[in-house]
Amino acid sequence: MKKAMGMYFFTLIIIAALFTAPSFSQELKVDITTPVSGQHFANCADIPMAASVQKGAADIKNVIFYFNQGLTMKTLSKLPYEFNWENIPAGFYKVWAKVTDKSSNIAYSDTIYIVVGEVTDGNILPNGQFDCRQWPWQFQAQQGAVASWVIDPEFELDDSTAAIVLITAGGSADWHIQLHQGVPIDSGHTYFISFVAAADEDKPIAVAVQENKDPWTVYSQTNVTITTPGPYGPFQFDCMNTDPGAYLRFNVGNNITTFYLDAVEFIDPMVSGVTPEPVAVMQPGRFALGRNYPNPFNSSTTVKYQLAQNADVKLEIYNMRGQQVLTLIDENQTAGDHEISWDGKFRNSIPAPSGMYICRMTAKAAGRTHAFSTKMLLLQ
Repeated sequence: MKKAMGMYFFTLIIIAALFTAPSFSQELKVDITTPVSGQHFANCADIPMAASVQKGAADIKNVIFYFNQGLTMKTLSKLPYEFNWENIPAGFYKVWAKVTDKSSNIAYSDTIYIVVGEVTDGNILPNGQFDCRQWPWQFQAQQGAVASWVIDPEFELDDSTAAIVLITAGGSADWHIQLHQGVPIDSGHTYFISFVAAADEDKPIAVAVQENKDPWTVYSQTNVTITTPGPYGPFQFDCMNTDPGAYLRFNVGNNITTFYLDAVEFIDPMVSGVTPEPVAVMQPGRFALGRNYPNPFNSSTTVKYQLAQNADVKLEIYNMRGQQVLTLIDENQTAGDHEISWDGKFRNSIPAPSGMYICRMTAKAAGRTHAFSTKMLLLQ
């Protein structure tokens, strides 16, 4: 009897263990399957977006697509996790996805980079030409100011479209009327802001890079008087702060003069118009750009780089205004380790002045462009 009871309780323990043991579910994972990183699209295109999730659909709460500064693109709560991102203006966009399951577990995809339309190399501000629609620009009139803005498809300032700010009451300060959009900034980077503008009469404005929350720190501000229609800038901004939520603002209040704006660019010479990658650690079997040596340098410096496979390679030198001053290499090269020296001279052997320069490498292979940059300090 005792033996039978013992076997009975042992069986109950085994059954209880089976029901209470933790279940090992499939790992939560999300990948963006469409588009692929580095893909280019026409201006104002509808871009197909799709993600795959490595877990049962019944366990998923939602998949959220994000872009650039963490702005929400789309939230999807059921299969298929796909949609069209519609009417997207020219720009350089980084995109990623987040999946959340019903137990509140979260996973993120890798970030992909896509280019829409014709984008100036290093320009990180989308829709500076005011094509397709107003997005992602935002507009605000406050403190008693009364104004509105439109995109005129027939006003030719730089191209066939331009933004026009129509002001009924200008308020008492330039910031009372703002045309702005988010632009992430990084400490140690130098940015160059340029635009094309016009006004019905001489109009003072302020171009600011500012924190978008209290205490509203102004990282940079340039006061400009718009006199004749044409280009303004580039205005240099030596950034001392990192703020992924910063905003570029055109403060145009304090008067009722109509303001016209086009061809806005926010250039970061450390970023290429293709997939950006940091200066990489030199490891076998990958694309990488090493730091130049010596740095700082006087008469000559050497740049080492490596290619994971045969590629069309371009190495260029830029000044801190974002202007290309020399091409070191522009050819197809075989996989492996490479190096090249720069003697501190421009084209035609003209000595370069002392200062900071950017060495930018792009390598195109197997349908993808790899891009790297590094700073070089020349002391003549």
